[in-house]
Formats: sequence, structure tokens, C-alpha cells
Amino acid sequence: MSVTDLTKIETLVKGTVMIDAKKNFERSGYLFMSTAWVQSVMVDLTLLKNNPDEIEYFKENTAFSEQLGKKRKRCWKDDFSFIKKNFFLAFENIITEDEKKIFDNVHVLRNILAHSRVSTGKGYLLHVPRNQKAWDLILETVKIESNSSDDGDSGVIKMDFSNENIYKSWENVLGAVYEGPFPRLAEITNIPLANIC
Repeated sequence: MSVTDLTKIETLVKGTVMIDAKKNFERSGYLFMSTAWVQSVMVDLTLLKNNPDEIEYFKENTAFSEQLGKKRKRCWKDDFSFIKKNFFLAFENIITEDEKKIFDNVHVLRNILAHSRVSTGKGYLLHVPRNQKAWDLILETVKIESNSSDDGDSGVIKMDFSNENIYKSWENVLGAVYEGPFPRLAEITNIPLANIC
């Protein structure tokens, strides 16, 4: 079965669980691609911030020069944490601690989506946070006191993206990036964000 063929989920499970599983797949896919978008924008902003002589070319052509384009392609091999670290360094005198926390939340979301137990018959993902900081960010973001797997394992978080409140909490984290740090940092450094997004 192809993971992308969500209609086949309907033949595997029935009732509310099937609806929740399909909704969980669709929403988690949307959220994951949104974290990939955040990563792409961080790369572009970092490259332009570190190469200010390229900004005018970018403004006029709405594209990177060939030289900067090659640098960008090399960045596509890097993982989220490396890109985030370079982004923070590029904007170290400008980015606030609150803005860094927003990107940390996006990073936690990406890890939930990329490193979870997924089942076509369940309307949720099971995730083991890497450390206490990740655990705390998750609980703070989804505004819950505790959340555990079916077997009551307190080291496992059950993330149900078919739940409207949980989904909206994470969607708001992604929205905070677009509404807060990205436009502010781009404006300060004279980078046309609209050309990137």
C-alpha cells in the first residue's frame, strides 16, 4: 500500500477511527510540509543575510544568482537543527529569545512528525521526546497537563492531530513564524520576504 493513497485506509479500518486516522494523516502531512517550508525560508534568509551583496540581485530577479543558488542546493542536505543553528548565528544580534523559542517549537513539531510510531488504524502518532526540554515544549504548546500512550507509558506522547485543539495549537506555532520573526528579520535586513515565500 502506498502511504500517499489515503483512500486505502478506509479498507483497513472502519467508523470513527478510520475518519480520525485519515484526518491525522492529512493534517500531520500538512504540518510536516509546513516545517519543511520554514526550513527552506530559514536557508534563504541565512544565505541572503550572509551575502548582502546578493540582495539587490534577488530583489530585481526574484531568484538567487547562480553562485548563491549553488550554495542553497548544498544546504538542502542539511538537517533542521543545523539550519536553525546557522539561522540563529546569522541573525544573532537581531533575533530575540522569544523568536528563538518559536523556531524551537517548530523543530519539536518536525521531530514529532519525523520520529513517531504511525499506524493507518489509529487516529494519532506515538512519540518519545528526545529530552525534557522537548517534552516541556510539547506540553506547553498543546496546553495539556499530561498525555501518554494507550498502555499508560508516561515516556510516550500520543499526538492526535485529528483533535482540533491539538492541531490548531501546532498550526498556530507555524503561523507565529510567518507573522513574527520572518517578516521582522527580513525587514530589518532589507530582504524581500515575499520573493522567498
